[in-house]
Amino acid sequence: MPTNDMPESVKRELEGLRELCDRENITVNDVAQLIKCDADNLRASMERGSCPFGFGGKTRPRDQRRGFHVDRLALWCYLTGTKI
Repeated sequence: MPTNDMPESVKRELEGLRELCDRENITVNDVAQLIKCDADNLRASMERGSCPFGFGGKTRPRDQRRGFHVDRLALWCYLTGTKI
């Protein structure tokens, strides 16, 4: 992906995305910070199934705990517009 004519602010965000995708675990809070949105809204989107790069829900039917998963390849493709 050529970055020669890219604004510096965009270069920094792209580098932040690269660093995030290189981590062992990607948290909802990390993604929310990167895309500058509220983490609870992102979680709600993941629970509804409308988030293109992650999903979430209750861990057990009668439990109040919730679990979330961010798919790094889907996140990269979504944020960069890459088609695979």
